[in-house]
Amino acid sequence: MVSPTRDATCDVHAATSVTPQQRDFSSTRTTRKPLRFHFQNGKSPGFKMGFEYSTKRRRSSKQKENTARALQIAQARRRGGQISPEATSQKHFSVILSPDLLRQILELVVDEHGRKYGPKLLLVSRSAYEWIRPMLYRVIVQFVNPHFESPTETNLPPSSVDVKLEDVGKFAEHLLVGGSRNAEEVNRILEASPNVFNLAIWSEKSLRRFLPHLRRLSPRQLSANIDSMDPEDFQGPAFSNLTHLDVVGWNDEPWSTWKQLVTLPKLTHLSINCPVASQVVLDLLSECKHLQVLVILKRGSDWLEMKCLQPNAYENAYKTIDDHRLVLLDQTPAGDVSQDWINGARGEMNVWTFAEKISYARKHKMFSDCSQRSFSAKPWDSMQATFGTGLRMM
Repeated sequence: MVSPTRDATCDVHAATSVTPQQRDFSSTRTTRKPLRFHFQNGKSPGFKMGFEYSTKRRRSSKQKENTARALQIAQARRRGGQISPEATSQKHFSVILSPDLLRQILELVVDEHGRKYGPKLLLVSRSAYEWIRPMLYRVIVQFVNPHFESPTETNLPPSSVDVKLEDVGKFAEHLLVGGSRNAEEVNRILEASPNVFNLAIWSEKSLRRFLPHLRRLSPRQLSANIDSMDPEDFQGPAFSNLTHLDVVGWNDEPWSTWKQLVTLPKLTHLSINCPVASQVVLDLLSECKHLQVLVILKRGSDWLEMKCLQPNAYENAYKTIDDHRLVLLDQTPAGDVSQDWINGARGEMNVWTFAEKISYARKHKMFSDCSQRSFSAKPWDSMQATFGTGLRMM
């Protein structure tokens, strides 16, 4: 991956502390001019991000050749491949990039190294600021709990929740909120994030206290404690678009409680983090019309207590259920629930994608031992080595 060198002078933390007035590019009258990159041969990581303005609008044939050569170098370095001698025949050359191509390059850098280089790139130009800023705040974590390790994604300081979220909350598509925050703080964060479709509310407070915001957001993915919810709470826009539901709570609840999930019209993925009766699991698999994957994740104090009392209870509880959609996991792919959620928000391997692969492999008889019921999602590489490349190609 092509990434900027240390010539970019702004430190990540310094860039994030720049005031809105300093970042307001609208106050300066500028004409749109192409940005010029300087490429130097033999210097890793591939190009030097010293940007110059150029008033030239006509590209010579030599500049076109340099553009093609620059792209060849960038693509080769991103793939980790070899660079042809022809591509680096000149020791130093400059390239004028079109706005569309420049935007693609900057977005690639942010996708790969968002936290490291994203804040620096905000200061490159007004256009870069407008392109990159929404990308940096697509995933927002507002989770405060001394018993959990702080997640490694955007975690806005509690002291500046109101100021920061009013400014960047509109960019959030994935939001993790909760922990020791009170209901008023959670509601304020939800109100400042109108475009969220993947929502995790990990709070001891009842989800009913946040239903007005859920009805407004109508999320597609939800992870929350849905204890103390009434049947009528599952009706309407709050759950009408829900495809992925991660259930926290509902320990040892009867089918009369679980059957409320049958009314969700678009539910395809269901994850349960607490002990549940095998008959309830059978009923969920048969009654939920569109269910593709049902994950039972063995974690938390309830499972630990059951394991102490009955060591093989987890494996034996569901051994009679022969349904490829049922996936029993010992832990998340990331090994940590908060990091697993963040990985999923960034498009990486998480509980949902891992369970889909297991379900697919069982359905198509890809396991040499089909009697295996529970799986450990970590490490994933060793599992691929055991069961072949079929899982990798999914």
